[in-house]
Amino acid sequence: MTSYPFAPSGIFAACLAQEVRAALPAVAFTVRNTRADVNVSVIVDAGLSAEDEATLNATVAAHKAESAARQLASRKMNKCAEIDGRTSDLIAEGFTHAGIVFSLSANAQSYWTNLYQARAIFTATGGYPLRVNALDDSESYAVPDEADVEALYVAALGAVSGALGRGTFLKDSVRAAVTVEDVDAIQDTR
Repeated sequence: MTSYPFAPSGIFAACLAQEVRAALPAVAFTVRNTRADVNVSVIVDAGLSAEDEATLNATVAAHKAESAARQLASRKMNKCAEIDGRTSDLIAEGFTHAGIVFSLSANAQSYWTNLYQARAIFTATGGYPLRVNALDDSESYAVPDEADVEALYVAALGAVSGALGRGTFLKDSVRAAVTVEDVDAIQDTR
């Protein structure tokens, strides 16, 4: 029996066994991986020819590269999901106007947009003041005029755009990362 040890980094023993079997179909072997910090070994009944050993080394190298790429892609996907989660949390915190926190739920965003678009109609029809609820429903706020509707809309838009924009900046950093360590170094401190 001859053992060919490889550093375990980026090796998934079960997948490697399938790949070695495909690359060296005539060679009887086993793959052993007892602990994560111990070498992964390909054990063959008899020594490999130089050509088969080169094929084995190339197979392991390709496996590691493919595994590293999959791990990086997975880590990027998870990091982007974390950033999206934090962005959603920030938007759910609402925005502040006149010392009151207002909702930025999807329904509320639609409301702020519609209110902004219809602000002149309320002036023309004597519809001011308008009453809107605080995020926690602890109070309502009397919107006195068109200018205040604009101020509310700009504050809401700024809060959403700010959260999304900072999230996009972080996700751009994730997309540019070339190693798992690069991805792990990106911290969402918002």
